[in-house]
Amino acid sequence: MQADNRISLNAVRVFCVVARHGSITLAAAELSLTPSAVSHQLKSLETQTGVPLLIRSNNAIALSEAGRRLYEQASVGLGIVQSALSEIGDGDETITVHVSTSLALRWAIPILESFKSKHPGLGIRFQTGKQIGVVTRGAADLSIEYRRPGHYKGPGTLLCPDMCRPLCAPSVLQRLGYRDRSDVTKLPALSCTTDNWDWRLWCEIENIRFGDLRFSDSFDLDDTALRAAVSGLGMTVLSKLIAGADTDAGLLQALPGFEPVELGRYYIVTRIPPSRTMEKLQDWFLDAAAEYRMS
Repeated sequence: MQADNRISLNAVRVFCVVARHGSITLAAAELSLTPSAVSHQLKSLETQTGVPLLIRSNNAIALSEAGRRLYEQASVGLGIVQSALSEIGDGDETITVHVSTSLALRWAIPILESFKSKHPGLGIRFQTGKQIGVVTRGAADLSIEYRRPGHYKGPGTLLCPDMCRPLCAPSVLQRLGYRDRSDVTKLPALSCTTDNWDWRLWCEIENIRFGDLRFSDSFDLDDTALRAAVSGLGMTVLSKLIAGADTDAGLLQALPGFEPVELGRYYIVTRIPPSRTMEKLQDWFLDAAAEYRMS
């Protein structure tokens, strides 16, 4: 690869975005450019370096060996430049945070007020959903991912285990005559996961026959199932991280006879290299989760 001090750093940045997405169209959308403008930058970069960086075939693109080497080194360098600029600038920065809808509503957003007060120039753009790998794809700067048992390996820092137990409104326990764990099948169970994997795992850990549970209503989010439990429709199996405000207020009660068990884990994944503010936000989440684990 030729060393040319006239090579455009903007063209290198465009190349890195294309390499990350594996698509000129997706890169153009992220960069707010037309696909033809992106193609022009790529062609210019290949002309300046004197080697092909991309292999094009049937409307698909892949990195050549030279392109792979450039991407591996240039993407790190560009990240360092971006982090340095954010630290010496006027303090304004926007971080895109991806988190599940329920965790955002019940935990992440409420604890951010005090963090924002210490970083008034920081903007946070929330994305909600259950996708995995959004940081790797460049769609977010920081993501809180939920991983089920058997899938704990991967990039990221452990935020906290998902320690769950059955919860319901106190009135339901009284109305249905719940006395101890042998009465759990008297309570209607609320569904909020595909194939009720959370209830199945909980039953396996607690040595309860899953088929003995009596399911009533189904919901697509932990948060809506939680609201249904507060309304007295049945029991849900959730952690204090999600349901802590309602249990502290006495709106929900843990079923006597059951201790919290681990149904999964939350991990924080950040863009590499993270900016200084991103590191502070990650530490803030970790400290808040540590308080939850000790409560």
